[in-house]
Amino acid sequence: MKFHFALEAVRRVRSIREDQQRNLLLAANAECGRLRGQLDAIEQDHAQRRTMASAQMTSGMWGAELQYDAECRRQAQMLRERILADLEQARRRALQENEKYLSLRRDRRAMEALRDSAQRQFELEHRRREQLGLDEMFLLSRGRGGQTLPGD
Repeated sequence: MKFHFALEAVRRVRSIREDQQRNLLLAANAECGRLRGQLDAIEQDHAQRRTMASAQMTSGMWGAELQYDAECRRQAQMLRERILADLEQARRRALQENEKYLSLRRDRRAMEALRDSAQRQFELEHRRREQLGLDEMFLLSRGRGGQTLPGD
């Protein structure tokens, strides 16, 4: 007789939900990484602009160039602030997705522990029945030959 777990469908659904949630968590973490990359690129660009502006100021710079540089820095700062806000929101989302994932993982593990326990119980009962059958066969074979067991 083969073991059959009565809640196998529930266990499978929980496993699927955990996989889906893991994918959502990976996507949220990827979004955080993408935003951090954008932020790094903006900060690197800002550092390059500062170096170039410093070099140009020592060699002389027109007022329009100064004004253009200031506008570029202002736009870069606004973009940086927007990305920082987006990054914070993405981090919060990643934390929420992680909490959901951990909860679903606990649920699946509990279901698997229940399944393992039921399977151990089934196998124990199966071995007990087999041993009873062997004992019965042994006793019947001893009885046919006319032999008696000691103590009878």
